[in-house]
Amino acid sequence: EFQTNPPKPDDPRVTNVVLDAMDVAVVSFPGWMNEKEAISHGRDLFEDLKEDNVAFNPDMFYTAGYDSPFRLTDRHNEVWAKIQGSASDATTFQILSDGGD
Repeated sequence: EFQTNPPKPDDPRVTNVVLDAMDVAVVSFPGWMNEKEAISHGRDLFEDLKEDNVAFNPDMFYTAGYDSPFRLTDRHNEVWAKIQGSASDATTFQILSDGGD
């Protein structure tokens, strides 16, 4: 409903940003998302991509948390690394998960 015209944030430090379409490699994991978990899983994802010779942007990664703070179990989080070029150019893809999904 709000994809084309999202509500304006009340906080001036928050902005809505539209990202261009991109291909990403994703690792998902359960539990609570925090800086330590994001960095740890991001590092693991980067190492797996290097091992598989998949070109990616090593300067940044994205995080996604899908659950409200009130959900205590079966939480779902992801770390994304932007693939350079097209994902269809990569020869190997694996589904990486630490379980819980």
